[in-house]
Amino acid sequence: MDNSTLYVLALSCTLVFVIVDNSKTMPNDQYLFLKKNIEDDYRTAISQCTSFSATANKKCIFEAETTRNASKTELSASYK
Repeated sequence: MDNSTLYVLALSCTLVFVIVDNSKTMPNDQYLFLKKNIEDDYRTAISQCTSFSATANKKCIFEAETTRNASKTELSASYK
């Protein structure tokens, strides 16, 4: 995995911690903004996966999907 993929994953994890740290009720516009950021990070990570060979590509995609799903779950939990 190259540095840019690690950067995207670290950025997504940071986003999750920022979301979890927010103890107040989240406004809808902030929720939609953060949701869009998660999807943008995911698309960036997936686009970087294309440069890898078959096995590494699958692993990269799996990691991007896992990060996206975890971020969405945390965002959803903090929005409720």
